[in-house]
Amino acid sequence: MPHPPPPRTWLAVPPMPILTLLAWLLCVLPVHAVEVAPRISDREIIEQLATIKAGQTALNQRMDDFNKRFDELNASIDKRFAAIDKRFDELNASIDKRFAAIDKRFEDLNASIEIRFAAIDKRFDAIDKRFDDINKRLSDLTHMTLTLFGSLLGIIISFIGFILWDRRTMLKPLEERLSTMDRLLAALREMAKDEPKLAAALRQFSLM
Repeated sequence: MPHPPPPRTWLAVPPMPILTLLAWLLCVLPVHAVEVAPRISDREIIEQLATIKAGQTALNQRMDDFNKRFDELNASIDKRFAAIDKRFDELNASIDKRFAAIDKRFEDLNASIEIRFAAIDKRFDAIDKRFDDINKRLSDLTHMTLTLFGSLLGIIISFIGFILWDRRTMLKPLEERLSTMDRLLAALREMAKDEPKLAAALRQFSLM
């Protein structure tokens, strides 16, 4: 059984009709006029090339000058930044030195304050010790004063008791004598009632 024929594609079209079609299209399309450039001589080409080379050289020189100036500017900027960094380093060193001096002054001040406070504490301790001694002495003096006062009070009470006892002892005979004198005077007054002379004598001494 025979195979069916393959499908026809544009590749299968013979090339001759295609070329004929392309030629016809080219003939139909409008053709623009092309201006023919004037012929340039070799000398002009060399001069133009020399001009271009000189311009290139000048441009390269200007680029080199620009790069050189840019490098000099970078170097100047680097130098200025280096100087600024150096000044910052010097400033930081100066600041560190000043802070170190300030820290040292504070340390010296703290040490001086501690020494002064230690001296003040020592003085207060001495004052407290003196007050303790004074309080002790006052306590001893108070005890001694109370003892002396008690002793003196005992002596005074004893002396007063002795005086009272001695006075009572001394007044008792006197009272007895006065009592005897009163009885004697009463007897004389009783006798003067019968004796006018005795009555006159008693009246003379205000005994009647």
